[in-house]
Amino acid sequence: MASPLVRFLAQARSAALRPTTPPTYYTLVLGNPSCDLDSFICATIYSFFHSHQARRSPSPQPHLYIPLLNLPSTSSGELWRLRPEFGTALRLALHGHDQGGNAEDDREEAEVNKSLLGNLVTISDIRSCASSRLNYVFSKPGTTTQPPSEGKIRVLLVDHNALSIPLPGISPSEISSRLDVVGCIDHHIDESSIPTSASPRIIRTGVGSCTTLVVQYLKDEGFWDDLLNPAATSPNEEDGGGPAAGELAKLSLAAILDDTVNLTGEGKVSDLDRQAVGFLEEIITNSSSASSHQETPQASRDKAAAKWDRKSCFEQIAATRADSLSLLSLPEIFNRDYKAWSEKATGNSPDGVGQSTMHLGIAGIVKPVSWLIKKADGSSVQNFVSAMGDFATRQDPRLDLFAIMTVPAHAGRAFQRELILLDTGRTEASRRVVDKFQEIAGEELRLEDWEEDQGLARALDREEGGGDGNGDGDGDGDGDGGGRGGALKGRIWWQRDGSKSRKVVAPLLREAMRRV
Repeated sequence: MASPLVRFLAQARSAALRPTTPPTYYTLVLGNPSCDLDSFICATIYSFFHSHQARRSPSPQPHLYIPLLNLPSTSSGELWRLRPEFGTALRLALHGHDQGGNAEDDREEAEVNKSLLGNLVTISDIRSCASSRLNYVFSKPGTTTQPPSEGKIRVLLVDHNALSIPLPGISPSEISSRLDVVGCIDHHIDESSIPTSASPRIIRTGVGSCTTLVVQYLKDEGFWDDLLNPAATSPNEEDGGGPAAGELAKLSLAAILDDTVNLTGEGKVSDLDRQAVGFLEEIITNSSSASSHQETPQASRDKAAAKWDRKSCFEQIAATRADSLSLLSLPEIFNRDYKAWSEKATGNSPDGVGQSTMHLGIAGIVKPVSWLIKKADGSSVQNFVSAMGDFATRQDPRLDLFAIMTVPAHAGRAFQRELILLDTGRTEASRRVVDKFQEIAGEELRLEDWEEDQGLARALDREEGGGDGNGDGDGDGDGDGGGRGGALKGRIWWQRDGSKSRKVVAPLLREAMRRV
């Protein structure tokens, strides 16, 4: 019998790309724009459980929850290269944790991962499918005929709490006018964007993984019990019972273990994360026992415990992600785990700029700066800095500040990061942010000068022009055209307190932007 999880994902993808008939009531479940493993798994398990419950309700109109990957420019066919850890997490949820020991095993696992990823759906997939009833939501005004008959499409946010879909040529207000945000579950700071009347509205910081919050919510609402209760599941209902619960528990664990560094990450683990792991591992054991008809319950539990390997799950996913970066270009690496924000400067600007709006992007990369420099053309420090500048100014909107947070390969005994902050020179206000950030965050993050490569430090410290032109055209001018413009200048630090992730660094940078 086919996997309940894979069957659900394939049905959700088909529905998302389907024309307007037959009528179905949709709720999109959308993760954040960095589209990391946590966002993907949060959306998947929330959608599965709610769709399962909706199928058992007496409503005459079908209601399907669709886990949608927040990737406007990446199709599901590219996920094997750009998000291969998604495939690894799915494979481990379905097929266990036996690691391949040779090249042939590795190739077979890669093919399984690739096949599984074909069941997912991204925003790019919908934008490329003109017949999809959801195409209107993500298309430029005037490029599609009619909006869906039901008007706004319901969307529930996971792993963020302010709607953010980076679609070139479509304003955030236009996107918001097409979607009805009905709730959120998140572990980041509250952006005060979701109304208090939304349900669920769960925003709780200090939790390592958003999947932990989704698992707890589903537990509190009785979804796990309903799925595992044989009396509540029809014999003909293929997505219920122990097999489905076991797959969903393993998938959930992949995200929680990844976010909390296998429950060992300093500052990354809460008691709720630990409780969720214990709860999910118990489900794996019990669901395996319930689905076995040829063994005693104790023998089934022992076999399940032996087959599930927490450490192996964590290590395989981490290795898949790290190894995949070698297949990507620098811009793809920057974009792989990337988030952006906009802030207004509220301080007294000496240049008279006033409340200028600045745009910030932060990329998280699981490789050290030395590795990134080798990926630049000619392994050149200057080409690396230029690549950062090119990426920053090709975003929509163009970035004033672009930060990279890395995890070095040899950081000594304590976990620490490298932090680069590049000012693209688009506004005078952004010039002051670097120093302001050092002032307000230096002690908390334990920032120290990075002196591993004086060439990079010098390249960031001196102002590099963004082009020879100065007009508003599409050349390399320093006006509002399509070229890089301005002058690049930045700093690189050791962030000695590596426990402070982007969830901490981003608010500090945004505060610095507001205070200049």
